[in-house]
Formats: sequence, structure tokens, C-alpha cells
Amino acid sequence: MRVVVRLRSAAVVVSVLAAVVMAGCSQTEAGSASPGPDNSVSASSEPSGSAPAMPSGSNSETSGNGPVQPVNPCSLLTRDELSRFDDFGEPEESTQQGDPVCTWAVAKESATDVEAPIVNVVHWQNLGVADVVDLGGGIQPGRTDTTGREVARTTGINEVTETPICMIAMAIGDSSRLDVQVGRTAEPCDLADQLVEIIDPKLPWG
Repeated sequence: MRVVVRLRSAAVVVSVLAAVVMAGCSQTEAGSASPGPDNSVSASSEPSGSAPAMPSGSNSETSGNGPVQPVNPCSLLTRDELSRFDDFGEPEESTQQGDPVCTWAVAKESATDVEAPIVNVVHWQNLGVADVVDLGGGIQPGRTDTTGREVARTTGINEVTETPICMIAMAIGDSSRLDVQVGRTAEPCDLADQLVEIIDPKLPWG
């Protein structure tokens, strides 16, 4: 994806929520998350992976388009597509407050490995791009080159790995979006941009 606004924000530390654990997800490194005032990425533990940042102020009343058909995030990236970037493992499916999540992770060589990218793709069925909450580095709006889809990017710093995190939200409808979240790598927005470019033409319109 070539987001029209392509900014590299200064690193801003994202607050840690210590008491949030996403049930049913086996990968819980630096991102077990739940609603909070700052859309924080939790970093209370660090095994193999990372769970998605949870939008603050989740509200099913925000819908303007009626019911949204769920998108299967794991169907949006193939093994061949991901192999262009690194040796990602098999996708892991989970849910966050009933919304589908898919996680791909590169195996860590050690507990301190901070160059083993992790990708979370989340379909928020009742939240639009307008509901994106700043991870700390500001929110940069833009559109994809391929379809002109509305997007919004926000960045922050993972306190456990001390590496940047990048999230790009892609509009499906006024009140539905897909988040592409990348962490555990020095240049997460570079990877997030390219994944959004792959996903963009596969997504429905609301």
C-alpha cells in the first residue's frame, strides 16, 4: 500500500495495561489488550507472540450501515504472500470481544529477539476508521493507491521489547474496519504498508 500520508512519527511510549489478558489466544507477548482510555498495548508477559490492540470506546451503536458480514482475517494473507517478507508460521485464529483475529508470527530465536515480526489482522465489525484511537504517535489519515480505500495509521512503542508498533486501519464501511497491526521489528510500518497493499483489493466494501 502507498498511504497518501506516509509519516514516520517519533517514538512515543505506549502505556501498559497490566490487568488485561485475552482469553483463548495462545500468543500473548506484548499485546493482550482490552478497552482502555489510550488504546494501550499490554505487555504483561512475553512468550511467543502478540495480541491485537483493542480500540478504546468500542460501541456497537456506532453502526451506520446495518449488520456487517464478518470477514475472515486468516483468509486475507497466504503463506506465499507472507514468505516474501519472512518465515512466518501458520496463522492462529482467535476472537476479541466476538470479533475475529488472525495472528502470524516469525519464530523468536531467543527471549530477547526483537527482529521476529508479528502480524495481527482484526476485523472490527462495529468500529470504523473514525474510531481509531491514537497509540501515541498521532493518527495519520490517508487512502490506498489501489482502490482509494480510506485508511488511518497510528504508531507507538512496545514497552517490553522497546520496538515500534504500527497499526493501519482500513475502512470496510462507515462502522466496520480491518486493522493490520505489526510489531517486534524495527520498521513495522514498512511491513504494514506492504501487507495493506496485498489485502486492499481482497476486502469488501460496506
